[in-house]
Amino acid sequence: MVTTLRHPIEILQNFEENFRESVPKIMLKMPKRNLQDIKSKFTTDTEDMSIILNTAMKNHNSAPGSDEEKKIHARFKKTRLRILMSYLSKDFENRYEDELRGLTGSTDFFQLLGEIVGTVSDADLVRDAKDKLADSS
Repeated sequence: MVTTLRHPIEILQNFEENFRESVPKIMLKMPKRNLQDIKSKFTTDTEDMSIILNTAMKNHNSAPGSDEEKKIHARFKKTRLRILMSYLSKDFENRYEDELRGLTGSTDFFQLLGEIVGTVSDADLVRDAKDKLADSS
C-alpha cells in the first residue's frame, strides 16, 4: 500500500470542500435543540480535523511553535469559521449580516447563535424527554 503525505494546507482545503457538501442549514426559525445538535457535531468533527492536521504537521516536520505552525493554526481557525458560515441559510445570513461580520472564530459564532436562537437548558432536555416518552406510549 502506498501512502502519500499531504501538506497541512491541502488537508485544510479538503476539510472545507468536504464540509460544504453536506452541512445542515441554520434557519431563522430553528428549534434550540437543532442548534445544540449542530454545535455538538461540529465540535466532534473539528476535534477529528485537529488530530488529522496535527499529524500532517508532524509528518511534514513542522516545528512546534514555529511561524509555519502558527500560520497553519490561524488558517485552521479561519477554515472552521468559513465552514460554519456555510451552515447558514441565506435568509439567516441576510437577517444577521451586521452581527456575523464581526465574528473571528467558532466560539464567537456559537455564542452569537446562542443569543439569537437561545440555548438548550436542562429543563428543555427534560421536557423533550417527557414529550418523546408521551409520544411513544
